[in-house]
Amino acid sequence: MVGLVIVLVAAGAGAVWFGKNWHRSSTEDPGDYYGKQADSPRDVPTYAEPGGTGGAMGTALRASLTSAGFSCTRTPGNRSALLTCVQTGNDPAPFVAKVTMLTGREEVVRVDADVRPDPAWSKLDSGTGNNFGGEPDVSAVAYRTFTVLGLAAIPAGERPEFDKAMRKSLSDKSRETAQTSVADVAVMVRTSGPSSFELRRGEESGDLDYTPGLSLITPKEVSEALGRQGMTCHRTEESMTCTRGDVKVHLTFPRPRIKGPDQDITALTASAPAAGGSVNPGLRDTARTLTGLVVGKFGGAGPARSWAAGCFGDRTAETVVGASTLLCTPQLTGTVDSPRVVSHEFTVRPVRD
Repeated sequence: MVGLVIVLVAAGAGAVWFGKNWHRSSTEDPGDYYGKQADSPRDVPTYAEPGGTGGAMGTALRASLTSAGFSCTRTPGNRSALLTCVQTGNDPAPFVAKVTMLTGREEVVRVDADVRPDPAWSKLDSGTGNNFGGEPDVSAVAYRTFTVLGLAAIPAGERPEFDKAMRKSLSDKSRETAQTSVADVAVMVRTSGPSSFELRRGEESGDLDYTPGLSLITPKEVSEALGRQGMTCHRTEESMTCTRGDVKVHLTFPRPRIKGPDQDITALTASAPAAGGSVNPGLRDTARTLTGLVVGKFGGAGPARSWAAGCFGDRTAETVVGASTLLCTPQLTGTVDSPRVVSHEFTVRPVRD
């Protein structure tokens, strides 16, 4: 009987210890099951061997895209790098074109392009009682963008095969592939919805081994920075919402479900109604603050903060900085000829490869 009592007491003590220590932070226990918890300090990464520029093809692609009016940003990793190029415009309809190029050392591993109508304008009424039919036609922008990529990446003697694939894709509304000596290139040019371009070299697609700026900030840092602006924050185990007047900030930091990963912020969004179609001044200040936090981890946040302050309007605006994608999106009502901005949203996401 005495032995049974001892076993029960020991079991109870073990349960108490387990309950106390299961959720200990990684600062208390380096062997924490989940890695660093949400508010554990993060170190800014340094890369011993930053990924290269992609050699001759990479240099040609960047030069061609820049000449075509794209704004390009390079995100370095330890053994690879990602070039992200973005262009927005209004002709023949509001559009967003994005090209990403992954390089490993001095070789281009893959190139992806996505050209689509500006999401904010896609559902507006044309003013004649009919809307765009789902999506406006920006296939001309896709055709032009993919031609720029083909000229830079494909040898001159092999371009007719690529041109043929693009024409067939547009006429048949199909995905077509052109086989060249440098890579297999797949294209889909659509008159409604997104068009895509994919260039793959070799069997291995490669990975971008980088640390996004969003994962370097903590919920505590966000709440402290926004608190200095007079915002009030309410936090749960995996999310936080901060408000002041009509301005609302929401961030999520889901607890990992498997062993190893840190508990990082995965999404950060700020929004506010647009009184009279103009951006809420509080939202503009909040966008600058959040940008400073994310980009400031890498230093030199001034230009990015200026961009964030001026990105709001009646078009979608996008840029990449600090290994993060910054996105400003209006919500519109009305018609194509007379759109009305009812609200704005500012989003920060990890840059994707």
